[in-house]
Amino acid sequence: PTADEMRIAIDNDKKFAVMAQMPDIFRRAFGSGLMPQRSDVINFGNLRIQNPANGLILVDGVKVNLISGASALVRASNTGAELSTLFEAPTQAELVELMRTVIGFLRPFEATAGLDLGALARQFEALGGQFK
Repeated sequence: PTADEMRIAIDNDKKFAVMAQMPDIFRRAFGSGLMPQRSDVINFGNLRIQNPANGLILVDGVKVNLISGASALVRASNTGAELSTLFEAPTQAELVELMRTVIGFLRPFEATAGLDLGALARQFEALGGQFK
């Protein structure tokens, strides 16, 4: 299952500072569940891109790829005062748990960066999630 892409309002002058913290937060949280890190780069036409099989992709945001096949993406908009999120998982239960985890990562930024998690929280609850 896939959760719809969600756009989360955030103070425009703080969105990139929040995103700068995400790689370390994701590494600490998902450590052993990440796909292995690979150092190879793929040439795709004129582009050089990080191997998409990597466990943590830091191109245009932060994407975590888990061994289970689940993934989560958090990225800052280049054109507006928002972050966007996208989640995929093999099962509904794993999708809900992945969303719960990432919402937990983002919660501290509600007060410090003006992050508004309302829409993401509503989608999470519509999928059957409940905050602990």
